[in-house]
Amino acid sequence: MALPQDPERPEKAPSRGKRPEILSGTFRSPDRLRDTLKQNPRRYTNVIEVAGGSGFAVRDELLIHLTFDDAVLDKVLDLEGFPVKFIQKLAIGGTEISKTELEESCLCLGPETILVRKEGITDGFNDDTPLSVELESTTPPLSIKSGRPPQLIDQPKIAGSYNYYVSGDAVTPASGEDWTSFLAALTPSTPRATIAVVDTGIHIGMANVGYWSREAANPCSGESFPAKQIGWDFVERDAQPDDDNAYLHGTTVAQLAFGQSPGASVMILKAFDEEGIGQLDRILCALWYARKNKAHVVNLSFGYYGEEIPVLRRFLEHLGKNKTIVVAAAGNHTDFDGIPNDIGVRKFYPACFSADLPNVLAVTTVRCEPEEACPCNHGGLQKFWFALRKALGLLSCYLVPHENYSSQYVTLGVLFEEGKIPNPLHPGGYLEGSSFSTPVVAGKLAAIFSDNRSYIENTLPADGLRNFYLSKLSVRHHHSLLAFVRNGRFIKP
Repeated sequence: MALPQDPERPEKAPSRGKRPEILSGTFRSPDRLRDTLKQNPRRYTNVIEVAGGSGFAVRDELLIHLTFDDAVLDKVLDLEGFPVKFIQKLAIGGTEISKTELEESCLCLGPETILVRKEGITDGFNDDTPLSVELESTTPPLSIKSGRPPQLIDQPKIAGSYNYYVSGDAVTPASGEDWTSFLAALTPSTPRATIAVVDTGIHIGMANVGYWSREAANPCSGESFPAKQIGWDFVERDAQPDDDNAYLHGTTVAQLAFGQSPGASVMILKAFDEEGIGQLDRILCALWYARKNKAHVVNLSFGYYGEEIPVLRRFLEHLGKNKTIVVAAAGNHTDFDGIPNDIGVRKFYPACFSADLPNVLAVTTVRCEPEEACPCNHGGLQKFWFALRKALGLLSCYLVPHENYSSQYVTLGVLFEEGKIPNPLHPGGYLEGSSFSTPVVAGKLAAIFSDNRSYIENTLPADGLRNFYLSKLSVRHHHSLLAFVRNGRFIKP
């Protein structure tokens, strides 16, 4: 899917009863995202083109992010309604924001982020727009204990962000499954490992997975909710995250992850609507839900081409502090011109966070090509060794990226013949795209967590998370991948 993007919508979507033999995903390029938004003017009425992020945002909405020291953050986590209910004054570019203009119903953004809705608030907004916030005193007061007398915390670091549009897959009518009976029949789970899938939801009539579940309040408002939860729908803001995507992208991803770790449970977090379009606030809510409910692995089969969104980085850092591993898709060869992209040149997030966040792992699909076709064998000493190995009958194949690549940002390749991944929902059909190799890795990491839970939770340092998981995977290395995947790493599913 696409965080800001995932498999792009084809011109004509097949019915759910009949699928093409190969379903190829495409993450929307900025031009394709623009076209999708323009083609749906009734649904997306407040689109503005902006600098940074995915390049497109919701008019008259801003996300304000407060950054606290870890010691202070631990304290505010226990304060109900923080920060919205504790803001005394908030000003953006000299404009004072009243309490009624703060989105109090979105407590799911966590204790550091606020959604502001105000006409004209995005006009002229940029990174240099002055921001200020004053917090009310708390009981007990927030304080820093550093060997000095306690200090009141009244001015955290503050930053603003557009509420970016992010894109994904195609659309078809909702599934119409009986969610009420389905949720009522669930019993709260105590899984060996929990995989949070941030995507288009799930089709409960077609999926065959083990569900994470709990009894809980509405995560957006804090009000009690009469039904159980297997996650949340942050599009419709209810407990029924139905997959209304034409190609059941979220359902397919969840099924692929579960297939690699049948003892795990899947947490379903819907952040993209039936058009496959999401907003940054929905994605952040889904990530916070995963953190708050202690997901062990988070699958992000989406992404956008553009610039880093700092608030997104912060939410991924929060997951890392909880020792939650995040698996992100690297993007696809179909995104621009049918050729895999170097995401070291054309940045693709959140996969590119893998360069410096030790809990983020970026995944691509690789395939095998006949060794005689490798250009590396056509000159110098390589030509001699190639001829010798050919004479001895030792030729096999060399590996190439089927989807996006980068020796700096892509952590791992998953080897599939011709880059085709068996479709778990339609036997005999195939999938293409890093969206679908990503959950294969996520599922394997969940199985590793199950086998090493005590060590991960109690002993493993947070900055060693990714390297530990890689050490437990059956990772191979191939010299032909060194230019495309970090250390030439790949696995066979």
